[in-house]
Amino acid sequence: MADSRRRRCCTKDVRRHTELAHPPPAVPPAGCNHNNPQHAGAGRARSRCAQAASGPPPHAQSHPPESGKGGGRARGDSIVKKRLSRYVLACAALAAGLAITACSTPGSAPQASSAKRPNVLLIVADDLGFNDLGITGGEIRTPNLDALAQTSVFMTDFHSAPTCSPTRSMLMTGVDNHQAGLGEMAERKKAPNQADQPGYAGHLDARLMTIAEQMQDRGYNTYMAGKWHLGKGEGREPASKGFDDSFVLLQGGGSHFANMLGYQPIEPVADWRDNGKAVTRLPDDFFSSTAVTDRMLGAIERNRGNGKPFFGYLAYTAPHWPLQVPDAWLDRYKGRYDAGYEALWRERHARLQRLGLVAADAPLPPFPSHLKKWNELTPEQRRIEARTMELYAAMVEHMDEQIGRLFARLKAIGEYDNTLIVFMSDNGADADNVRGIWARYGEDKAKAFEQKFDFSYGNMGRPGSFVVMTPGWTPARAMPARLHKGFTSEGGIRVPAMIKYPGKDGRTGRDGAFASVLDLPATFLAVAGEPQRQVERPGRIVPQPLGKSMLPFLQRHTATVHDADYVMGWELAQHKAVRKGDWKLLRLDAPFKTADWQLFDLAKDPGETRDLAAEQPEKLREMIAAYQQYAARVGVIDPVWPPAGK
Repeated sequence: MADSRRRRCCTKDVRRHTELAHPPPAVPPAGCNHNNPQHAGAGRARSRCAQAASGPPPHAQSHPPESGKGGGRARGDSIVKKRLSRYVLACAALAAGLAITACSTPGSAPQASSAKRPNVLLIVADDLGFNDLGITGGEIRTPNLDALAQTSVFMTDFHSAPTCSPTRSMLMTGVDNHQAGLGEMAERKKAPNQADQPGYAGHLDARLMTIAEQMQDRGYNTYMAGKWHLGKGEGREPASKGFDDSFVLLQGGGSHFANMLGYQPIEPVADWRDNGKAVTRLPDDFFSSTAVTDRMLGAIERNRGNGKPFFGYLAYTAPHWPLQVPDAWLDRYKGRYDAGYEALWRERHARLQRLGLVAADAPLPPFPSHLKKWNELTPEQRRIEARTMELYAAMVEHMDEQIGRLFARLKAIGEYDNTLIVFMSDNGADADNVRGIWARYGEDKAKAFEQKFDFSYGNMGRPGSFVVMTPGWTPARAMPARLHKGFTSEGGIRVPAMIKYPGKDGRTGRDGAFASVLDLPATFLAVAGEPQRQVERPGRIVPQPLGKSMLPFLQRHTATVHDADYVMGWELAQHKAVRKGDWKLLRLDAPFKTADWQLFDLAKDPGETRDLAAEQPEKLREMIAAYQQYAARVGVIDPVWPPAGK
């Protein structure tokens, strides 16, 4: 990377536009002294400083019993279809500095400050590659996201979990996916020693209050539209997790059209819910990206007169497979990818160099040896491959257009400048073998499910099709990172992310400071201020975010988000990693299994091509110890499988 990954915090060139308080962390530290004058007043609502009882999830604060159920208010079965055209201009400014918990400590993160608290809008794309946007050198047209990037800080070292639901669990709770209940995805088989463990439930731990519930308590309207993927059943869905209004797809994917076809044999129907109520039929002109955008716009419009700011979570199912677009978009990129994926790989590498996202003297890395070369494919295979990428590109551009509609309306009603906007992908570029996924459930079920679709070339991208992004295009989408979604290598966990601070004084431009999804909940709470109400929720706990509020960084008071000794770990399906500064420790399982731990200096080797484990034995031992501490802290359980045949 050309970006400087680590910069010392500096106090010069700081533009303070507000008086900053020193509010507490999201959960008071152990031993918090409520008699300290610093803590007076703030302690009225948060005098409960004791940590939650032992056992997963750690680092949590107990919450008092509940007097009423949190969740969405039923609003009927309808989906917002008519587009709004009139707006009332509202004045916008940054909100006054407010503490978010009881105990303040010196050096705590500052809060947002103004007469009107900012809205918070979190937009998540599904399986979007780092290089798929115009701002990162992609040829796909994304004018609205590119424009957002001009007034945002674009994070070039921002990280997620390796796959969908683990990332989403971290976004909703602020804790590691193992602490949140997603140590393994619901769709995957657990080892006997992992089964029945709270960290491997495959859905959000019921004890954890979500960020939506915490934002509700801070006086925010809370809306969600799009992909949930964090659990099904009573008490596990957004309507019960703090969202006043929700229109969601419960599982990890499905048809983007009205036919409601699912995406795997065990989930043959796309399970959409409208404020907790099952949707049995979608409008004939339904398309997912359009519909969820309309729903978010409708919720904002209906409630903007009540004087509350909003927290919106817009989770697109695009560009996750099946790759589909409305008819008018089918040929947007016709012929663009006929030269093949190696040509695109070279083309994007050159643009990344021009943008400074890859060093100007960095050689083009070898094309992955496990992939077939373009000239090794048959003419029919090349035709299908090119069409696949055409559809993917159209799907990304279509999503960008919907985001543009949302931004235009926020500007028209005077709320855009008063909104903290985060855009990110939930994981790295995908390269899934969908028939392999289906085969997990048995050959008969896989074949029966396959019969539901029309796989013909002429139907690609249309209703009833099932097109999956293929591995050949992934190197161009993830470059210079190694591998893709599902792995703890950089290609699986480094994602495009941009953050627009409310007003005009926030950090902008490209920045190489390390940050992750774990930092976002803490940031949202810092923006929202302290709770304005006390809702009793029996057996529930307020998770202490493992991340750190990014407000000082966004306000340009600090040059980095984390200190140089900050440690973040990952584990999913036995793919393991830990990060400390520029150093990264990595160990992969099949199909790219590494013989042992690998050690990389990402500042010099962002593609993880040079293993330094043998050259740096002391650093290797330090990083192994860091991973072990991480695994013990969050409750990683290495699987123990019975002998074959038993």
